[in-house]
Amino acid sequence: MLTFEALFRRVQFARKWVTFCKKFNIEPRAPEWYFSQKIDYLKDKVHPKFVRERRAMKREYGGFKVRINSLVDMAKKVPKEGWTMQDGMPWHGNNVRDHPGMIHVIRHVYYRVSYYS
Repeated sequence: MLTFEALFRRVQFARKWVTFCKKFNIEPRAPEWYFSQKIDYLKDKVHPKFVRERRAMKREYGGFKVRINSLVDMAKKVPKEGWTMQDGMPWHGNNVRDHPGMIHVIRHVYYRVSYYS
C-alpha cells in the first residue's frame, strides 16, 4: 500500500518536474542534484519567469520530499492488526507470504478543447 502511494506521489511530482526541465532545458534531470547546486541564477540576469517558476518548483520538490518521508515514517509504524483499506476492509498484502495479486488502476481523464477558425 505504501509502495503504491509513494509511486503515485512520484508520478504527480514527475509530471511537473519533467515539464519544467523541458521548458527550460534543465540537464541532468535529477531534482536533488539540481536544487543542491550553489548557483546564483540572478547573476546573469535570467528571465524573471524562470526565476519564479524555479522557486515554485523548489517549493514543490520540498513538499514532495516531506510527503515521501512521512510515508517512510508511516511504514515503520505498522498497526498490530495490519493495514486497512479506505472502505475498512483488511489490506490484502497484510500477510506477505499469502496474498492474491493486486492491480490498482489509476485513470486520468484529459479533455482536449479544439478551436476552429
